[in-house]
Amino acid sequence: MEADIEDCHLSMSDGSFENFVKEQGDIFVSKFYAKPSLPRNIVQNIIDETHSFISGGVIMNTLKTKVLDALRNSQAPPSAMDEISDVFSVVEQPFTHLRTEHLRLKHFQTLGNYIPPQEFEIGKREENVKTKVGVKQKWVAVMAQHVPIIPVLTKFLEMPDALDCILKYMDLLASQSDSISNLVQGESWKKKDLSSKRMISSFLSTFTTVLSKQTIRSGPTASPSEAFTYRLGVYHLKSRHV
Repeated sequence: MEADIEDCHLSMSDGSFENFVKEQGDIFVSKFYAKPSLPRNIVQNIIDETHSFISGGVIMNTLKTKVLDALRNSQAPPSAMDEISDVFSVVEQPFTHLRTEHLRLKHFQTLGNYIPPQEFEIGKREENVKTKVGVKQKWVAVMAQHVPIIPVLTKFLEMPDALDCILKYMDLLASQSDSISNLVQGESWKKKDLSSKRMISSFLSTFTTVLSKQTIRSGPTASPSEAFTYRLGVYHLKSRHV
């Protein structure tokens, strides 16, 4: 989300500027979470170092002092100086709500932009358990995690102009006959004898079909931030009447 400077009317009094800075912080951090190969500890270091660079550093302090001195020398009203000072305070703290991993996941989940993994049982195994009469073997559940694709697809289709982009892409595929890069270019799909828009409308209104290769994490302590990830190549195909 890039702000248009000419159309940007932000104010400290109504909180619009503070909300804008918060949103920009969200976008900045979410870009790192979009890179699966980037470890979470590195993301934390980037946020911490960026915060240190912006807040309390020589650059920001010098800029703040120069601006406030210029306003004071030009006999700017105290209210204007207070507002400018508040602007600097907000800019210096863009990651207050994102300073820890826990706060970040909680914040993005509240916004609906983070869909947490769900646990499910994939089997059982025997473990040695200490009891009052000694060590005994006990069957315990082996859990794995997966990110449910239906909420992800729902979130995607709720994005602005998502359906329009899908329809345009369908039309593009229909116009390309020299190579096949998508299922809808195949003969089985063409036998439906529907226009691209009618096909996708029927597809979205009647069935929700998901074909995805998901990442499965297994182990008693598996979590999204852990390194041992097993790509089992599990395919899920679901059809659901809506």
